[in-house]
Order: sequence, then structure tokens, then C-alpha cells
Amino acid sequence: MILAFKFDCFKDPAFLAPFLRVLAKDIKHSISCKDDQICLKVSGSVEELSALADSASVILPYSLYIKHSEVDTADELDVAGEIKKIKFGTLSPSQAAAFLANGKAILNESGTLAFCKFDGEITLDNFNEKLKTCLNLLKNGKSVCVEQDENLYEISLGVKFDANFLMPVNLKQLPKIFIAGDRAQIALASFEKPLLALKTTAIYRQNHEGAPLFFDVMAPNDLFLYALCEQLNKDGFSFLSVSVKEQKSALSRLALLENSALLSPFFYTKDNEFELRILSDTALGLKFSKFSDDEICLLSKSSKTQLLFLPKFSSFEEIYELIRVDEGGEILLENFSKERALPSGKFSSNASFFSLFCIAGRLLGLSDDFKKAGENLLLMAADFSGQKGVRIDYKMKDDFGLDGVKFVKSIISFILAGAGEKNISFGCTESLAHFLSDFSYEKRDKFNIKNVTLSGDLFYNKVVSNLIKKHLNPNIKTNFDPGFGIEIKL
Repeated sequence: MILAFKFDCFKDPAFLAPFLRVLAKDIKHSISCKDDQICLKVSGSVEELSALADSASVILPYSLYIKHSEVDTADELDVAGEIKKIKFGTLSPSQAAAFLANGKAILNESGTLAFCKFDGEITLDNFNEKLKTCLNLLKNGKSVCVEQDENLYEISLGVKFDANFLMPVNLKQLPKIFIAGDRAQIALASFEKPLLALKTTAIYRQNHEGAPLFFDVMAPNDLFLYALCEQLNKDGFSFLSVSVKEQKSALSRLALLENSALLSPFFYTKDNEFELRILSDTALGLKFSKFSDDEICLLSKSSKTQLLFLPKFSSFEEIYELIRVDEGGEILLENFSKERALPSGKFSSNASFFSLFCIAGRLLGLSDDFKKAGENLLLMAADFSGQKGVRIDYKMKDDFGLDGVKFVKSIISFILAGAGEKNISFGCTESLAHFLSDFSYEKRDKFNIKNVTLSGDLFYNKVVSNLIKKHLNPNIKTNFDPGFGIEIKL
């Protein structure tokens, strides 16, 4: 009898090959890859195949990249093809199980012990000694430096929000600080161990002044960190704080969307810049960045043509002068200045929607720092609990330009009308999605556009990603650029 174990993946499925080889053991088998599918076929007795199927759940990892899996019968084994050898240091289910059972360190299915280096290489012979040294340093209030895949991390015991992310010693510790539903915990426990921004609980923020509304969390991603966390968990500790000192390799960041999730490469130590890829079909490309000008352009096989130009301001005084010459602008500014101080001074901005969010954030008083005001506006939008926000004006000034003055005037008007900061913040993102929906619908027929491609670090924000996908999809197929991230089902 021959069974076929098939796995359709969101990326090159070769990463599963080491696990499938271990699963098959000495049973006659074949492993083949075609496109995004990997298939293990095994030939044996009913008893052998039954035992193999039972062990699959223990050996195979839960991967975010597995789109679909199935088991079927087959007539014959495949002709052996060449599958590239994969080496990974990520924690595997068998490693975790062995350490939990008897504190033993074993190699993972690719023959690797761990990603980590701590005071030199970590081997099977020195694993326990290095683990003990690291534990003693942490418990004595010292921080330790760990190298992992060309990245350098400084790790300390306890909760420090000036670090880059927190690492729970066990996922059961998360509710002490964070709201973490089933989807979040499943993602954190996955083979990929992505970064995930979780919301802190209201009780925690009340009891800890200065605690952020959201903060990044990542579970231990290799055997050394896993063992470290397990020992600390036994000793009654809850979290490690991790600061990224050097980063050459991207981490994976996950954003939980309404009906899916977005997995993207992420750097803490540099601005994340992405390019829109030229596709085979004519597409509308939307690249929204926090660090550079946005691109709203027509993508074809041979060209990239900007279809919408965004305003770029350099000071609040410049904005106020433009408002004053606009109808009703003088009175609007006068009324606003009676209620609160008008922000003033120069700022560094881009021709981008994020810069408009920064201007709105300053008007709302979310921060005196320009970019921090924009970041806080996105946090307020994520914390909004209503169904709909106020409708902010995104209007065209001419055929190719957005009217920045109308945008700012509508923000001021809603502040004067008493709309809350969360309502206005959410309105900025929701109204942008409505505007882009209308814009894409108009351009679709004019330029025979087949789909919309999304890219840029602003889409790390799940509110922005959710709303824009939600409102564009009914009109036109909308996907993330493969170079920016992979949308998965979760």
C-alpha cells in the first residue's frame, strides 16, 4: 500500500523535506517538489503506514506557510528528484518534546542544534554548561548578549519597554500583560515564531504608568532560548526583554488581519524600504511608506507611471496660510485657536499619507514629535471600538493631485465638533480606504487594470491593511506584493 502526504505551501516547500525524511525513517519512500507542493509517498504494510500517520502530528511542525495538507492513496512512488538541502536552527517539535521530557538537548531534523551563539558556539557537549551560565547571569540582574543568524541581541530578565520586544517564558504568561486570543497564540507558537504586536490590558496600563498600548512579542525560536525560558518559567519568572543591537537578517513580522494574516520581513535597525514589482498584468501599485514618498502608480511589464501626487508640507505656518485663503479657512483657524493651541514650526515630511497622519496627530495633540504623532494616531485607530469613524476629506485638487488643505480642514472641523481622538484617528484610515476604493474603481476601467498590488511599511499596521483590502477587494482583486509579504490563512 502506498500513501501520499501532500502539502501545498505559500512559499518554496523544501523546508518541510527534513521533517518528511525523519517521518518516513527506513520505510521505502519518495519525496518530490513541484511548484509550491511537496509530496511524501511511503510504501509499506497497513501497520507501518498507520504508525507513520500517527507520528506525523508529533514530528511535523505547525507552519504558517502550509496552505493545505491532505493524505491520499497512490499507485506508485515518484522518481527521486533533487531537493535542495535545507539547514535551519529553528526549534522543532521533537527538540521541544525531548527537552520537556528529560532536559536533553538534541539536534533538529536538519541536523542543527540551535541558531544561538552565547560566548561562542553552542554544542551538544557544552549546551547545559552555557545554559547554566546564562541563567545565573540573568538571575543576578545582568544582561546577556546572544548572537543569532547574524543578529546580536541583548537579553535581560523582566519587563522593559525600552527594549524592542518581550519574550514570554511560556505563552501562559501572556495574560499578565497582553490580550492574546487563540489566533495570536497559535501564530506565536508556530514553527516560524514571528513578531506580533499585542495590545496591553487596561488593568496592566492602569497599574504601570507609561506602559504602551501595543508592544511586540516573540516566543523563543530555537532550542537554547526555549530551554532558557523553560528553566525561568520553573523558577517563577514571566518575561525576558530583548533589545536588537545589530541586525543583518530580517525577522518575520505577522499582522493579524480580519480574515487572514500578513507575514513580512522586518528590521528594527533600519528603515524597511520595499519596491513595487512590475507584474505581467497591468496593475495599480500602492506603496505607502513612513520614510519616503508614497507611490500610487500604474504598473505594466515595461513601465511605472505615477497616477496620484500627494502634497508635501514643510511647516504648520505653510499649511495655515493655505487654509486662510481657502473658503471659510480664516474663521476655522480662529475658532480652533480659541479651543487649543495651534501646532507651529517646521517639520520634515514626505509626500505620503503617513505624513498627513502625522499632521493630524499633531493637531490632535497626540505628541509634540511629528513622526511620533503619526505613530500614535495609528495606535489610536487600532484601539477604536466603534463600527465607523468620521469621514475625513480626501479630495482631488486636480486630475493628479490630492488636496492636502481639505484634509487638514476636515481634521480641524471634527476636533471642533467634539469627535474623539480615536474616532478621528480611525476615520483617517477608514476614509483613506474609501477614497482608494473610488480611485481604483475609476482607474480600473480607464487603464484596464487587472489588480491592485500593496507594498510598503505602512501596511505593517493591521488597521491600514484590513481597511484598504476590505474596501478595494469588491471592486478589484487586491494582493500584497510578494516582495513585501505573504498573505496566509490563519
